[in-house]
Amino acid sequence: LNTIALNVDAFTVNELHVGDASGVADTEVTIPLSVNNEDAITGFQFEFDLPEQLQFVDGSFALSTRKVDHVLMTSVNGQKVKAVAYSGSGKAFTGSDGEIASFKVKLSGREGMTLTPSKAILTAMINGSAVDVLSDVYGGQISINSPQIVVQDEIDFGRVPVTNVCQYELTVGNEGAAPLTINRVVFNDENLSVGESLPLTIAAGEQRHLTIVYSSVEQKNFEATMQIYSNDPSQRLKTLMVTGSRFAPNYLYFSTPDISPTENLKLYVSTDTYDS
Repeated sequence: LNTIALNVDAFTVNELHVGDASGVADTEVTIPLSVNNEDAITGFQFEFDLPEQLQFVDGSFALSTRKVDHVLMTSVNGQKVKAVAYSGSGKAFTGSDGEIASFKVKLSGREGMTLTPSKAILTAMINGSAVDVLSDVYGGQISINSPQIVVQDEIDFGRVPVTNVCQYELTVGNEGAAPLTINRVVFNDENLSVGESLPLTIAAGEQRHLTIVYSSVEQKNFEATMQIYSNDPSQRLKTLMVTGSRFAPNYLYFSTPDISPTENLKLYVSTDTYDS
């Protein structure tokens, strides 16, 4: 006869699942919160410490159709979001599975993450007392698709005659996973401008050209800055240095005809000038 002491920690399954969400940077997405429960859940308390890539949308925390007469209260302190739901009459949320609440966040940056509440409580009435019956929590994957601008740091027009059009074809690439939008371009020199109409959208993995035009025909060296404003979440403003020079094309040409060893050499000099 063998006697074995058997200890069991019995629990009911009441799980919180943070749903997955995916979107483009600078847009809003909805994060669903689902509960599968064996106990009758009368209320909850959730707290989230949101990473910097997620900005809570005020007033977006909402209960699902599983509510009965439940009241929802939310508070936001920086990146900490708290939500409490309860029934004044002690009624339970309907059903035993599915979305119980949701909230919205605005996506920023380009790094995804796993979102898990820092605190979670599921309340049920057990023998006349309110008890936390939460058995487990599962985080959700938040994916952020964002553009990434790729462009050189300097533009050098070189030496350009005042009789020629002074322009430069600037290549702008998008190595991100979402469309890149060039919203505007600003120069600190009124003689510089962009030939294309803005905003300009560049698909993921594609390249487009911006025609940079210098309009002055004054004979001088010039130096300026070019600022590109885009929806790249990591580089909203890209600054380029612009240099070049304009000169008057006043040329001297020297030439000689073919001669024999006994002939005198003749040297011809001609000019092609812009100035008088």
